[in-house]
Amino acid sequence: MWSTAAILVAAADPAADQTLRWISRMIAVVYLVCAVVAGIGSRGRHFSWLVFLVSAVLVWLGSG
Repeated sequence: MWSTAAILVAAADPAADQTLRWISRMIAVVYLVCAVVAGIGSRGRHFSWLVFLVSAVLVWLGSG
Protein backbone atom coordinates (compact mmCIF):
# COMPACT_ATOMS: atom_id res chain seq x y z
CA MET A 1 0.00 0.00 0.00
CA TRP A 2 2.89 2.38 0.65
CA SER A 3 4.15 1.94 -2.90
CA THR A 4 0.66 2.56 -4.27
CA ALA A 5 0.43 5.73 -2.19
CA ALA A 6 3.81 6.89 -3.49
CA ILE A 7 2.71 6.36 -7.10
CA LEU A 8 -0.52 8.27 -6.51
CA VAL A 9 1.32 11.16 -4.87
CA ALA A 10 3.72 11.32 -7.81
CA ALA A 11 0.80 11.22 -10.26
CA ALA A 12 -0.89 14.12 -8.44
CA ASP A 13 1.87 16.45 -9.60
CA PRO A 14 0.50 18.64 -12.41
CA ALA A 15 3.71 18.06 -14.34
CA ALA A 16 3.24 14.27 -14.26
CA ASP A 17 3.21 12.61 -17.65
CA GLN A 18 0.43 10.47 -19.09
CA THR A 19 2.14 7.25 -18.03
CA LEU A 20 1.62 8.05 -14.34
CA ARG A 21 -1.98 8.98 -15.01
CA TRP A 22 -2.51 5.68 -16.85
CA ILE A 23 -0.95 3.78 -13.94
CA SER A 24 -3.29 5.62 -11.56
CA ARG A 25 -6.27 4.49 -13.62
CA MET A 26 -5.02 0.90 -13.48
CA ILE A 27 -4.72 1.18 -9.69
CA ALA A 28 -8.36 2.32 -9.61
CA VAL A 29 -9.36 -0.73 -11.67
CA VAL A 30 -7.48 -3.03 -9.29
CA TYR A 31 -9.28 -1.45 -6.33
CA LEU A 32 -12.59 -1.98 -8.13
CA VAL A 33 -11.79 -5.65 -8.72
CA CYS A 34 -10.84 -5.98 -5.04
CA ALA A 35 -14.21 -4.43 -4.10
CA VAL A 36 -16.09 -6.92 -6.25
CA VAL A 37 -14.12 -9.90 -4.95
CA ALA A 38 -14.49 -8.80 -1.31
CA GLY A 39 -18.18 -8.12 -1.77
CA ILE A 40 -18.88 -11.47 -3.37
CA GLY A 41 -16.54 -13.39 -1.09
CA SER A 42 -18.08 -12.03 2.09
CA ARG A 43 -21.59 -11.71 0.63
CA GLY A 44 -21.46 -8.04 1.61
CA ARG A 45 -21.03 -8.74 5.32
CA HIS A 46 -17.48 -7.39 5.54
CA PHE A 47 -17.23 -3.70 4.73
CA SER A 48 -13.84 -3.90 3.03
CA TRP A 49 -15.70 -3.90 -0.30
CA LEU A 50 -17.02 -0.44 0.52
CA VAL A 51 -13.56 0.88 1.37
CA PHE A 52 -12.16 -0.55 -1.86
CA LEU A 53 -15.04 0.90 -3.86
CA VAL A 54 -14.62 4.38 -2.39
CA SER A 55 -10.87 4.15 -3.00
CA ALA A 56 -11.43 3.11 -6.61
CA VAL A 57 -13.78 6.01 -7.27
CA LEU A 58 -11.53 8.58 -5.62
CA VAL A 59 -8.40 7.36 -7.42
CA TRP A 60 -10.25 7.32 -10.75
CA LEU A 61 -11.57 10.86 -10.24
CA GLY A 62 -8.18 12.07 -9.04
CA SER A 63 -6.36 10.67 -12.04
CA GLY A 64 -8.44 12.59 -14.57
